Amino acid sequence: MIPAHFLFMHLGSQIAKDAGLVALRMQNPWIKLVDSALVVSALYHGGYGLISILNDYVGSKELRKVGAAAVIVAMLVAAGVGLKLIISI
Repeated sequence: MIPAHFLFMHLGSQIAKDAGLVALRMQNPWIKLVDSALVVSALYHGGYGLISILNDYVGSKELRKVGAAAVIVAMLVAAGVGLKLIISI
């Protein structure tokens, strides 16, 4: 997803020089799909990493479950905000 983002947003023939051009390009459904997939992938990757760290360093099983639930909720909220922002452009 990151190479696709760079290809369409940074390396294309019309490199974005201002926010207006970026907003105009973001109205393309394909770009919205690519950026939405990038947001979901990055948040999944980050959340999975945080839960793995919790599993490695927290001894209490109950505390690991609470921490994992907190990470999952935070990632879902961040994904909701990110996707809402992408769709609203």
